[in-house]
Amino acid sequence: MHVDNKTLLTEQDVLTRSKLRPSVRISTKAKYNHGLYILDVAKAPYGCSTWPAYWSTNSNWPNDGEIDIIENVHTSSSNQVSWHTTAGCVLTSPGNYTGTASGTICDHAYNFNTGCGIVDPSIASFGATFNEKGGGVYAMKWDSNSIDVWFFYRVAVPDDINQGLPDPSRWPLPSASISSVGCPIDNYFRNHVFIFGRYRSSILDIFDRRYHRYDSVW
Repeated sequence: MHVDNKTLLTEQDVLTRSKLRPSVRISTKAKYNHGLYILDVAKAPYGCSTWPAYWSTNSNWPNDGEIDIIENVHTSSSNQVSWHTTAGCVLTSPGNYTGTASGTICDHAYNFNTGCGIVDPSIASFGATFNEKGGGVYAMKWDSNSIDVWFFYRVAVPDDINQGLPDPSRWPLPSASISSVGCPIDNYFRNHVFIFGRYRSSILDIFDRRYHRYDSVW
């Protein structure tokens, strides 16, 4: 996958939809419930109007939930992990994580679907510094008790991951975690496909998906 950095769009192109920027979205065919998922990323897009994302959900959104494992925009320097659900799921803050809560109500109908989220404390978890340090590893552990997300920049990746024998019980606190205390996990998250998608728009309002043409690769 590669960010389109060649297509030139004018504001008029965007507003009239006479010309759009191609983008790619890749999803798994299999659906998953619970597990340990590890992603090693060497380099990721960043900069004005970029929106890289690694996330999970399914076609029954929002009833089966959404987990945003990697996501942020523009020139942000820290990753934000987010969850989007139906009503009743709440992020406990403070909690069993090292990041900073940016919102605690996960209900998609609240506050324009910003969801509940946690900002990673590391400025190497996203953007220019992430690439300069050689990327890193994101890990998510999903079970009935919690959904935990860790980020390790390259030189801090645990040996057990490098050896192919990951053991979360030996890792430090996750940077982000939502627990069954405020959100019964199995009631809100199920049958997810994992998705890679990055979007680039021509003006700052990149959250309006009318600016892109989507293609799916299965």
